[in-house]
Amino acid sequence: MPVPVGLTLQPDAEYLDLLGAVLREEVGYYEVTPETLWWQDQRGALHENRFHARFLALAAETGLPVVGHGVGLSLGSRGDDARRRRWLGRLREDGRRFRFRWYTEHLGTTAPAGLNLTLPQPLWLDAAAAPLLRRRLDALRGVAPRVGIENSVVYFLLGDAPQEARLLRQALQGPGRCLLLDLHNLYTMAQNTGLCPDAYLDALGLSQVVEIHLSGGRDS
Repeated sequence: MPVPVGLTLQPDAEYLDLLGAVLREEVGYYEVTPETLWWQDQRGALHENRFHARFLALAAETGLPVVGHGVGLSLGSRGDDARRRRWLGRLREDGRRFRFRWYTEHLGTTAPAGLNLTLPQPLWLDAAAAPLLRRRLDALRGVAPRVGIENSVVYFLLGDAPQEARLLRQALQGPGRCLLLDLHNLYTMAQNTGLCPDAYLDALGLSQVVEIHLSGGRDS
């Protein structure tokens, strides 16, 4: 069975123009990051930007499916319930309008105490982590039929890599949950921390994989 190849829709006019033919003729689905399609007013309310309508129009024109992949929900954060409610409300609306086949979020914390870190920082790998992630995934049920987590790149670990992989495996048990396996993230972690990719994958298990990310980043 052929494996469809998707491409991320970036909110950049030049990118969309240069890849116009590729996006219409050579991919099997689109991936969007919903928070790149919003702007926030002074009260914290989230509104659609101009790329939101452009992406909806492209999906309607081609009839290709769309999946959602977020960074900013902050799966590992405690507290900040008002922000989380606003975020989930917008995600559910986007899930309805784009008809996401599945929706995934990065493992980690991106908004501790209301701060915006942009890139994920690691979770405490303690006994409370897996139940917390399962609650966060349950709250995403209205966004897409399947919801899940992507393995992230972080600068340090609050535990060890196989422990993180086992946490992911435990959190994703059950129907309607899925794993976005980012091989570039895993490669980067192996380069930066010395973790063994094979050991990580063995601890992770691959039965829940719904999507694979392959590229990104550069040596620095």
